[in-house]
Amino acid sequence: MLLEIQFQYLFDYRMRLAVLYLLDSDMTINDIAIKLGYDYQSYFYTAFKRKYGVSPIEYRAMQHAQDAKHEDV
Repeated sequence: MLLEIQFQYLFDYRMRLAVLYLLDSDMTINDIAIKLGYDYQSYFYTAFKRKYGVSPIEYRAMQHAQDAKHEDV
């Protein structure tokens, strides 16, 4: 039980960091995956999509489009 809680905490923490890196940097998806401790970009991609329902690339694009829309207003 405690191990599950620790794993979930670590997973959530890594995903929050991923969002920050996606939005506040020009790092590639592969660089973000490595920085967060994923051995393979595909593992990171799958984990991110499971958490947020979209790929890291889609998430970044949607957020940048939303930011651009707010700048036009």
